[in-house]
Amino acid sequence: HVTLYRVGVAAWLLNQLAFLALALAFHRLLRAAQSTLATTMAMLVVVSAPIGFVGAAHRLDALSWATEGAVLANPALQAAFVAQAIEGWRNTLLVVQAFWGLWLL
Repeated sequence: HVTLYRVGVAAWLLNQLAFLALALAFHRLLRAAQSTLATTMAMLVVVSAPIGFVGAAHRLDALSWATEGAVLANPALQAAFVAQAIEGWRNTLLVVQAFWGLWLL
């Protein structure tokens, strides 16, 4: 269902914002103990959040091609565009996952 898919994308975006807020809260809490490590942790999250937003754009691209791509005369081409957008989402997720792991170190 299209609405449910869009709600999932919105939830992803809210998750990225909450992750950013959490990292900034941890930075405030931990900077007294170790300023350099707290700043590094916060910077890794600050870098990962915009990448997560790009991933949401890929998901919305896939939805657009799947629902509004009927203007294409070739259904195989439409399916290829949807698959490419989903692959872009997967690749973006791989990059973001690297940052998710690094900020915990």
